[in-house]
Amino acid sequence: MGDRGVGKRNSEVGRGMECHSVHPQGMFSEGLMHGQGTYIWADGLKYEGDFVKNIPMNHGVYTWPDGSTYEGEVINGMRNGFGMFKCGTQPVSYIGHWCHGKRHGKVGEEYP
Repeated sequence: MGDRGVGKRNSEVGRGMECHSVHPQGMFSEGLMHGQGTYIWADGLKYEGDFVKNIPMNHGVYTWPDGSTYEGEVINGMRNGFGMFKCGTQPVSYIGHWCHGKRHGKVGEEYP
């Protein structure tokens, strides 16, 4: 599952906030999302959490259309720091550290 980062797109870094949102909701400052809010991309990915000048930052929850979720630390729109990913299509989850959108460090995967 990819993250939404600033102006990049590949399997690990996604589109920036300049892309069209279906439903931007939350606090705004100078025309930019700032503070708590929700952003839903046209492809169905949803982010709920903190924004700083249109960029998902600090702490939030990503929810993908397949039901997968990530809750935890976010820096510049990417999973970075401590967080938990739960796959929506398989009974797999990962709890631990992330760096630039990828699992990092000791693995805490769970298989029910």
